[in-house]
Amino acid sequence: MIPADVAISYGVSGPITWSGVKWDVRKDEPYSIYDRFEFDVPIGEGKFGTLGDCFDRYWVRMLEKKESVKIIRQALKDLPSGMFIKHYQKKSGHLKDLYIAEQKALEEILAIILSVMDHQFHLELK
Repeated sequence: MIPADVAISYGVSGPITWSGVKWDVRKDEPYSIYDRFEFDVPIGEGKFGTLGDCFDRYWVRMLEKKESVKIIRQALKDLPSGMFIKHYQKKSGHLKDLYIAEQKALEEILAIILSVMDHQFHLELK
């Protein structure tokens, strides 16, 4: 694990959350359209062991995936109708492919989250 003070002094961005520092460039120094989205910044808490250990970092990554789904859903709501949809319909003939791809991605993410939650439940029972 990178100690929080070292991570800050070296300007570490992504892995800094493993050290328990709540900092994400998309929130703290937003670029592109990230300032439009509501999402949380998961941090290492040492909930199942030592702060920043392998499982703690894994848990943060799983929570980050959950937040990514939030961002994707918000982005899809803001997706413009009109030319984009017409262009996609011309290219594929229908929107079914787009919906199927989105559904598969969400199912895979849900399966990952559920397997992690199941694993967490078993750890809490011990």
